[in-house]
Order: sequence, then structure tokens, then C-alpha cells
Amino acid sequence: MESLARSVLKVIGAVAGIGALAFIALFVRVLMDEHALDRESREFADHSALAILTGWKEQALVDRGSDQFKLATRSNAQIDRMFARWRRLGELEKYDGSTGKASIHLTPDAKAVVTASYVGKADFRHGSAEVRISLIQQDGEWRILGFGIYPVAATADSNVRPPDL
Repeated sequence: MESLARSVLKVIGAVAGIGALAFIALFVRVLMDEHALDRESREFADHSALAILTGWKEQALVDRGSDQFKLATRSNAQIDRMFARWRRLGELEKYDGSTGKASIHLTPDAKAVVTASYVGKADFRHGSAEVRISLIQQDGEWRILGFGIYPVAATADSNVRPPDL
């Protein structure tokens, strides 16, 4: 009987060990994937920001929009109003790139959802602004989930003030 108990414990230990190794391998794989996803998504975010901000191109935003973004902005008038406010900042003078990261989330039905959030700084003729971009991966491609321009208040020693948006 003692021999049977030892055999069962050895099998359970082996299965637990294999499970632990599989979990560690999966964890390492996810970390490697997230690093690659960070690079891909940051590149998409920065290229998209430049395409949209250079000349304030509404269509560049719409073309890159996710299904969710398109549902939320069904009306062209809504996009027109956003761009009318943003255009008050003037022409893009400098975009410093973005910082942020990608994340992999599991839904309750065990599907992976890959998202990313980035914040960049841009200087325009009439002030500076923070550019916030959220992304989602759809069918293996990055798409814009959310996009916003947030003027930065002028410092006390600056003569430049952001326009009233």
C-alpha cells in the first residue's frame, strides 16, 4: 500500500512539475510577445499620429479606426467638430513620438484581446498638446480605438498660450 501511495505521489509531482514548466514557458512567451507588440504598436501609433496631425487629416483617422471606433463615431459631424477644435492649434511643427505599452488580456471565454495605449507630445503653431492614442489589434492588424488631443497649459514663463478649445 505504501508503494502505491508513493507511486501516486510521484505521478502527481511529475504532473505538477510539467504544469509548472508549461506555465513558465507560456509566461516567457507572453513577455516576448508583449515586447514585440510594444514595438509594433508604438510604430503604428506614431505613424498614425503623424498622418493625422500633419494637415489635420480626418480621413487618416477614419481609415485607421477600429470597428469600435467607427461605431462610436458614426457621424461625420462628430469627427468634423473634433477636428475643428483641434485645428485651432495650427500646423504641426514637431512630434516627439510616444510612450506607452501593449497589453494582452484574456476574456472570460479565453480569447486574447491585444490593446495598447500611448501618449505623445506635439508642438503646433499655437501651442503644445498631448496626443493620446489607444489601439486594438483586429485580425492581426493594429487599429485606433481612441484618439484625443489635449492642449498643454502654458508655463508661467512662457508667452505662448494654448487656444481655447
